[in-house]
Amino acid sequence: SIFSIASAAVLCAITVVPLTVALAEIHAHRKASSAAGSPDPNSTALIASSLWKTIKQPMVLLPAIGVALVLADVRVPEVIDNMLTLIGSATSGASIFLAGLIVAAYKIKIDFEVVGNALVKMIGQPALMALLVASIGVANPLGREGVLICAIPTAVFAPLIAPHYKVYEAESASTLVLTALLMIVTLPLAILLTGA
Repeated sequence: SIFSIASAAVLCAITVVPLTVALAEIHAHRKASSAAGSPDPNSTALIASSLWKTIKQPMVLLPAIGVALVLADVRVPEVIDNMLTLIGSATSGASIFLAGLIVAAYKIKIDFEVVGNALVKMIGQPALMALLVASIGVANPLGREGVLICAIPTAVFAPLIAPHYKVYEAESASTLVLTALLMIVTLPLAILLTGA
């Protein structure tokens, strides 16, 4: 259902995205310190600095504000709601288009790491979700939807953010392409096995 997909997207936006950005900030800071020949900064200060930079990023701050507004049951004026709905309906297509441009900028490489990434994402993650759903007794349709959401390709977030931090660029683009290709097999299989 749309609720399950929206919930998964929001959960990712307020957990995975900030963690990824914070880790990328820490990596960038350590790389800059190493290039300058300065000693590694204090770990606590580095983490605090990276978290502060992460919180200020619009891709982290805006979803958090949105979640807070929804939880506080704040109603926005209809004009603003219509505007945000229009913008929101264009973001998926725009992000996939941008990811396509980024993927086109790198030579796709299929190595052990990329294949491992794709197999964990497309087989391991749905299998783990199916195990969790069965072990804690999540009822359908929610349990079935959880497994199916795990069987979709990797998000375009990694290839979009990798060039900014100059890390894992070709690998993230290659993983995106490979998971999209694997989806041709894994998603119908997941639908068949879950009875969706």
